[in-house]
Amino acid sequence: MTSPEQLRGAAALAVLTLASYDAGAARGDLVVTRQQRFGQVRITGFRDGRLWLELPDGRGESAWIDEIDMILVDRQGAFEDFNEGERYLADGQTEKAAVRYRRGQRGLHDFWIELGQARLTTAYDRAGKIDEAVAAFVQLACGVNAPATAARLVPKSIPDRRDGKTHRALGELNVALQKDPTEAQRALLMLLRFAILRATGDKDAQAEASRAAQLAVPESIRSVAVYGIVHSALHAALSSSVDRSLMAALDRAIERAPEVLVPDFLILKGHVLLRTARSREDKLRAGWALMRVVAHMPDDPRAAVAAYEAARILEQIGNEAQAVTLLRECIAHAAVDAQTRTEASRLLDRLRSGDRGPG
Repeated sequence: MTSPEQLRGAAALAVLTLASYDAGAARGDLVVTRQQRFGQVRITGFRDGRLWLELPDGRGESAWIDEIDMILVDRQGAFEDFNEGERYLADGQTEKAAVRYRRGQRGLHDFWIELGQARLTTAYDRAGKIDEAVAAFVQLACGVNAPATAARLVPKSIPDRRDGKTHRALGELNVALQKDPTEAQRALLMLLRFAILRATGDKDAQAEASRAAQLAVPESIRSVAVYGIVHSALHAALSSSVDRSLMAALDRAIERAPEVLVPDFLILKGHVLLRTARSREDKLRAGWALMRVVAHMPDDPRAAVAAYEAARILEQIGNEAQAVTLLRECIAHAAVDAQTRTEASRLLDRLRSGDRGPG
């Protein structure tokens, strides 16, 4: 999730860029992403969450909608409202941005309608208006070609208690779910519904977790935002019940989730298998899940955590030599957090002293 500091930094960059644009330093369209500024380009399309550009030299380029800080369109008419919305969004005036986007939508056409709806969803989400954000998200997700775009813009600013806004948001989702959505649309709507129920402590959240965890997630919507909610659903569902269908859903998530989230799912699997272990072989299987993180994502900070937890399992089954090796690897990891390093050092000292401790 983007931090407030990152948002402020992006806004400052966008405002500076906007100033130079308004001063006549650029012609053509302008797109500013988190990594790059594309000036004097022509926006040629928007589909499946990706904005397509033609560079001044004729080459094509693209940018994902959730990584774009600002879009300025060198055209008149409805684009004036769109550009004004971008100005306000970059300046952190999100509610004013939403007003401009909504007004501009009436004059947009073709792919610009979906792009405008995407930016409206972002504006309401950053404004913390969960009811308006969900309404905009539902309209975006239920468009003909838009589920893939919506999958990158799932609202995140969910209150931690139930109120009128969350009630209206859930109502929007329930109505949309009754309108025979496609498989991709249904998955997006149900996952967001679970996220709201969970965040607000709703009594139905636990039952919803199992349904959300086992949803089929079509390839077109397998985004980080979507699988972040899938992970939350699996974590909640498996905390109270471990059955074959949930474990199968966890294995599917490990296979299909974006690479950046795979360590989280593997660590969850290791925890579940260890918690339900009844034999030495069961504990070994839990350790194998953790070791996949260590072996295949060695530079990831979560590899240090997985190495420590795998070492604890090896100690339990009497393989102290390998446990010591893993603990040393954990402590030496460049991205190990302070708590994990402390716990790993304590266990390493105990194993060196020959004290195996309890159990």
